Amino acid sequence: MDSPTTQPDNTDDNQRVQEPQPTSLPPASPQESPSSVNPSAHMATTYPAPAGNSAGSVSAAAQPVQPETSSHPTTPSGGAGLVVLQWLTYAFWGWAVLALSSLTAAIIANFIDKADVGSFTPFAIAALVVLLPVAFICDSFYSKKEPAKKAGAAMAVMLIHAVIFALCGVAALITAVVSVFMMAIGSDSDSKGLLVTLISALIVSAYYAATLARTLNPPRFPAIAKLFRFGMMVTVGIIVLLGIVGPVARERSLRDDRLLEQNLSSLPTAIEDYARDNDKLPNNLNELSNLRDGVKKIIEKDLVEYRPNTKTESVLQPGSSSLTYGGTTRRTYYYELCATFKEESSSYGSYRDYAGSQDEYTSYISSYSHPAGRQCYKLSTRGY
Repeated sequence: MDSPTTQPDNTDDNQRVQEPQPTSLPPASPQESPSSVNPSAHMATTYPAPAGNSAGSVSAAAQPVQPETSSHPTTPSGGAGLVVLQWLTYAFWGWAVLALSSLTAAIIANFIDKADVGSFTPFAIAALVVLLPVAFICDSFYSKKEPAKKAGAAMAVMLIHAVIFALCGVAALITAVVSVFMMAIGSDSDSKGLLVTLISALIVSAYYAATLARTLNPPRFPAIAKLFRFGMMVTVGIIVLLGIVGPVARERSLRDDRLLEQNLSSLPTAIEDYARDNDKLPNNLNELSNLRDGVKKIIEKDLVEYRPNTKTESVLQPGSSSLTYGGTTRRTYYYELCATFKEESSSYGSYRDYAGSQDEYTSYISSYSHPAGRQCYKLSTRGY
């Protein structure tokens, strides 16, 4: 009987071929002892290290993250820089409102009482042109970081400016109330001035009330800052426009009147000097010399009309009067100066202007008191 042929045992080889290789170790079961788990494999499973990093990064990642701290101290309201910006915003608005109040009062006085404010108005307009953009820009930046509830330095800055604006507004209201009482018991001659004061005070109190609201900026009304900025732009634009078409335009149109008022009274002195040197009146004003610049201007611009010898000269012989002395004959010459004024002066009618009399000759001119229109002055001068 043949012996059976023994087959080679390939079981282990087949198992090694067919058995898949594990890519990672499974987590240890609770029954397994800690020693049965490869520590390095367990650490790799629990703390996977990113590719390309060393093993030291694994331990670094396991450490708790520390919060970042700033080396610059801050205040509860956003820092010193924000407080400075807050102060500049309030201060520039305060100066802008002050210039706006002054310009408003000047415009009202010009329209109602014909007050001469043309020389002041350009300075107020220039101040607003500079202050408004600066205040607007500062407020725009500050509003973006303005805290809803201020504390510390920000609270102190707000309170200081709020008190200043409140006091100014209350003072304007008191002025308005006083004006009302004065109008009730005052005379009619001062009614225009009191009306100007009343209207100006009411408007100024409204300016400061709006500025106070912007300074306090209550959280329940978040749009106050923006409304105030654009409201101030519109208001300043209107007031500046009124200032240009009102006092500035009026002052420009009355330049000749101002030139006459300031220099016409010096012209008789120059004519008298000529008469004493030449024993006669000049044929025209161009013959005069040693004149001030203002007097030269009214002559060059033909603002004054000169008519010599409007009356026969009078002669005083030696010894005929106490006015003669040293055997000298004294002659008196008569002439007339005429000028045209566009507006009546503010002082006209407050006292009598003797130079404006119809038949009386005088040696001086009161050019600051005059009616509107053509005004002639009868003058006399003595020659030696």
